[in-house]
Amino acid sequence: MASERLRVIFGHIEYLPHKSVSFYKSNKSKNEGIQRFQYTMDNPKLTMNQRVFYEENGYLLIKNLVKHEYLDRWRQRFMDLIEGRAYSENMTKMKDVSLKDRTDISPERIINKIQDFVWDEVLSEHSRLPEATDRIVCAWTAMEKVHRDNGCLFVVPGSHKGKLEQHEYPNWEKGVNKMYHGVRGFDDVPKQLLEMEKGDTVFFHPVLLHGSGDNVTNHFRKAISCHFAASDCYYIDVKGTLQENIEKEVKEIAKRKGMEGLDFGQIWNLRSRLVRGREITL
Repeated sequence: MASERLRVIFGHIEYLPHKSVSFYKSNKSKNEGIQRFQYTMDNPKLTMNQRVFYEENGYLLIKNLVKHEYLDRWRQRFMDLIEGRAYSENMTKMKDVSLKDRTDISPERIINKIQDFVWDEVLSEHSRLPEATDRIVCAWTAMEKVHRDNGCLFVVPGSHKGKLEQHEYPNWEKGVNKMYHGVRGFDDVPKQLLEMEKGDTVFFHPVLLHGSGDNVTNHFRKAISCHFAASDCYYIDVKGTLQENIEKEVKEIAKRKGMEGLDFGQIWNLRSRLVRGREITL
């Protein structure tokens, strides 16, 4: 199963203990009707039904959340960056490893991801929109229609209640891009495809098993995503854990970018920014 960035990034983050929120159904006794929320905060951003759905499934799809004018501006910024019309020195432009040596196709097809754009004046608008969610969550927004044929996201509902799994590189015939880790042993579990229209956004839990299929069309499948963590989160030491291999890779990449000598938490801190509220421990 293909793994995306979220479980790699937020596997290195813990949040401080918090009180769970409860409600009681009026037609049952207090003990029978109690519902505890572990993954969402008690505020008016989500309806009760939305909170219950996220609690049980680990994701929540919101239709038409982001205005198309934003998406069109971000799409143009992507093109400006990959074609050299905009400054991109501090970003990582990742090429599809199976296409990186091709000279007969456009940069738009070769470069399949730009990351570390939190300080870019245009792309960082996505992380600063007012719809951001508390604590730890991924927000993945479709910039065009995504469906089964062009590689829409899939999720394993309820898997967020399990544990963080070991991440390794999949054994793909044409090779695999750096940091494109996956988990093994879940190929046959039931999955929910998330077909989305332009502007739809899905929020999902950091431990939720998820991925995307191959794009077998001649068109693109552009999306923009960011990962939110509350300011009272903090970085942890992953030495001796199943994430130690990730730490080694991240440090190797940082070294190539001139950031030798930084510890794991310092690297992630440089790749993050405050988007709302005040800094606490993160």
